Amino acid sequence: MQNHAETNIVPKDGFHARPVSTGSELPKEVEEGIASQGRVSSGSPKNRISVAIATYNRAKYLKQTLESLRRQTVPPFEILIQNDGGKDETPEVIKSSGMEIRYFTWENHGPAASRNHLLSQASGNWIMFLDDDDLLMPQALEKFSDELADPRERILYCRYLRIDSEGNELPTRDKFRTLPQGDAAVELFFKNFLLPSGTLLPTGALRAMGTAFPVGQTAEDYDCFLRLSLEIPVQGIDKRLVMRRRHLGNISSGAGAAGVADQIHTLERFLVLAGNRIPNRIRQNRMAEMYARYALALKRDRAGKDAIREAWRNSLAQRFVLKNFIRMLMS
Repeated sequence: MQNHAETNIVPKDGFHARPVSTGSELPKEVEEGIASQGRVSSGSPKNRISVAIATYNRAKYLKQTLESLRRQTVPPFEILIQNDGGKDETPEVIKSSGMEIRYFTWENHGPAASRNHLLSQASGNWIMFLDDDDLLMPQALEKFSDELADPRERILYCRYLRIDSEGNELPTRDKFRTLPQGDAAVELFFKNFLLPSGTLLPTGALRAMGTAFPVGQTAEDYDCFLRLSLEIPVQGIDKRLVMRRRHLGNISSGAGAAGVADQIHTLERFLVLAGNRIPNRIRQNRMAEMYARYALALKRDRAGKDAIREAWRNSLAQRFVLKNFIRMLMS
């Protein structure tokens, strides 16, 4: 894909949709959560939450995502959608959503470019990049809004629940029993615990980064979160407020060796920026793990033996693990 990070791409500003909503089935966790909840004011004008959605040929899931937004007890200040060159029924889904939506469309430039454009267009001082196949629990934005009485810039995030393509609950293993708080650059380097759909970010801090989401990477959200964690703290909300959908179309589930290599490069660039903030032991353990994952991914992708052994050597250079040494000899 051509890199458009430095080019001036001007998409066509679309319509504002306000027609009557049509029905849409949601998983029962969302249905049950709204039964006794009334909609309230969107809160102080000082805390305007923009919800930004980059989408590509996922009209089926997008319909449910928008329905989960329509049912929020505290609605967002605005909803922005970037259609990244999709050719499905996305415009019809948006028109029938029953909500005012700022809609943009252009030829396919990838999720990072779409998110960067949505960031440039957002009017809120807080922004959530909701994936086009994920769902918010009915009180998600209300819970996030409650935390905004504290005006400090920080990364607000929550726990999530995993669902399958049909909305059925899947086993969910939390990455941390106790949510990281405050300066969490070390924890985030060691394990990516932030999900775009469950993370609220200060718009000003993102724009100050220049290019928030590097174009052409599969780990563009992780790259953004890592760099931002060097500047502002995190605050975890210990509630499951998002439903993360897992299906064959997820980019992150099918990245293969190229995707793992992309994550390695992201971590290596971050280490340069972080300087001495990441302890050597954690650096070595994390990079050893990533190179081992890369070796296994190369094997699954039927790469050459030399490439696989080189990945194992890089892993062992960070931390010696006998099992991985044997794997290298057998590769």
